[in-house]
Amino acid sequence: MSQLDVPSAIVGALISLGLIVPVALIARIVAGSDDVGSGWNAGFTAFIIVATLIGGAVAGRRQPALPMMHGAAAGALTYAAARIVSVIASGDIPNVIALTFALIVFAALGAIGGFLSTAVNRRASDQDGRR
Repeated sequence: MSQLDVPSAIVGALISLGLIVPVALIARIVAGSDDVGSGWNAGFTAFIIVATLIGGAVAGRRQPALPMMHGAAAGALTYAAARIVSVIASGDIPNVIALTFALIVFAALGAIGGFLSTAVNRRASDQDGRR
């Protein structure tokens, strides 16, 4: 039976959050109450995607037997932690359907990161074996 290594998933989520939170705070300070352009929004969204992939890769690399499961857990934890802080800060309760969809998207991004971490490791070990 497969088992989730919670510390690996937490480390992956903390890596993602460690990348996202400072950039989000800087973006909030720079934007202030002004509406930022769509270019900035697209850039920040791309950054969040990459940060979630990295966190998933870290979690997957820590557990190479089940990298996608650990990456998905890290992605889901990343979103859950960010959403909880957002709800506390704003007081707005999110739409359940939007919340569920976003959680699935973040879990999928983490799973992709977990997969990529082992794919890169396999490729590197294959190349080392050929030398």
